[in-house]
Amino acid sequence: MIKVFYRLHENKKQFKYIKIQGHANSAPKGKDLVCAGISAIVNGVINFLQENYAEFCQISVLPAEIIINCSASNNKNLQLCLQMFFFQLKNVALSYPQYFQFFEKSGNLGNF
Repeated sequence: MIKVFYRLHENKKQFKYIKIQGHANSAPKGKDLVCAGISAIVNGVINFLQENYAEFCQISVLPAEIIINCSASNNKNLQLCLQMFFFQLKNVALSYPQYFQFFEKSGNLGNF
């Protein structure tokens, strides 16, 4: 199961953090198209953020866990990128809902 935890700023339009963890396990390792699709989306976004917005977000990459923690909620282009990222995750989840869970959290990352 892929779990997506996120927190929005008080205005409910801007992301404070997004955490993606787990595996879809929709097929054997190396043949899991759901995980492959999510990995492609996540890696593309991480590369883009590191290249263009490194000063506005901290990115942690661990096995089966990615955390994007945003320090600048007022950067419209960064927030647009994160909205597109979240939209892509939700699109895949619409096609494969049995492999996804989304959780809106309050507080900081330590509240998982």
